[in-house]
Amino acid sequence: MGTKNYWTLRDRPHTKLKLDIYRKYLDSWCSIFLKQKFYEKIFIVDCFAGKGDYEDEGGLVDGSPLIAVKAAKKFQENFLKMQNKNKNDFKIDCVFIENKPAYVKSLEELLVPYKDIVNYKLVEGDFNEVIENILKEIGYCPVLFFIDPYGIKTLKRKSVEMVVAKNGAKDILLNYIQEGVERIEGLAKKCLSKRVEEISIKEIKTIKNLSDFMGGLDCIGKEEKDILKMYVEEVLKGNNKNVDDKNKLDVIAFDMPYPNKSDTIYYLLFASRNKNAVKIVSQVYAKSKQTEFNGQKNLFDAKTLQKINNNFKV
Repeated sequence: MGTKNYWTLRDRPHTKLKLDIYRKYLDSWCSIFLKQKFYEKIFIVDCFAGKGDYEDEGGLVDGSPLIAVKAAKKFQENFLKMQNKNKNDFKIDCVFIENKPAYVKSLEELLVPYKDIVNYKLVEGDFNEVIENILKEIGYCPVLFFIDPYGIKTLKRKSVEMVVAKNGAKDILLNYIQEGVERIEGLAKKCLSKRVEEISIKEIKTIKNLSDFMGGLDCIGKEEKDILKMYVEEVLKGNNKNVDDKNKLDVIAFDMPYPNKSDTIYYLLFASRNKNAVKIVSQVYAKSKQTEFNGQKNLFDAKTLQKINNNFKV
């Protein structure tokens, strides 16, 4: 059996849709801060940047880093064209984190045309190990975090909690990989019925990945939506008890179905303290649900989706 090519979009309409959602919200997000006079510098942080593009039907499609730099270029140019500027400057700094040297090299080459146009920084390293320093560099500046891990083993709860606890304006678009959580939770549940000496080293490592992602193993034996709500409440909204009402995060979810069956492959979780941002993403999610998905309508219409979103506002 050949190795699966992660960077082809063949038979992966869900990835195309995810990138489209990211692009649409990024445009709205940049527009919001372009109009606000208090903010002259904002950040986009791509926490798992990858190689920068995808193969699709013989051509190349922009990955999240190229989507980000093109948005930064567009809105910085829009600022220069504004006749009645309400601030002296407007810069969008892009930070791309990637752990694989080959991907970093590919991304570095793709970004060359934007070198003197957009402020960007490539950080080669494990997201979980470098995010603390990046947060210090950002300070109080507004930031959009795009957290799209390769699997749950690459994303630790403590790292997301640091992002959530960042002071100042922040929006988070996180890919909660349902299939990974479900598979590893099932494995962990089976291991509980074994004697300790029967559990393999591989199984122990896999269970540790689940514990690192969730912050423990309390999720074992729970239903899919209950585990998701646990993650939302304890991780994405876990810092709400430490801040005043205006800084509490709201969270909405977009369930991404497999292209050929009704199960959910992952959830796009959006977290923000900004009510307008939550409203914008709700609209983006709803419109995406009404589009064709691999030749078939999506699972939910806009009205039903709004009810689902409300379920996650707990």
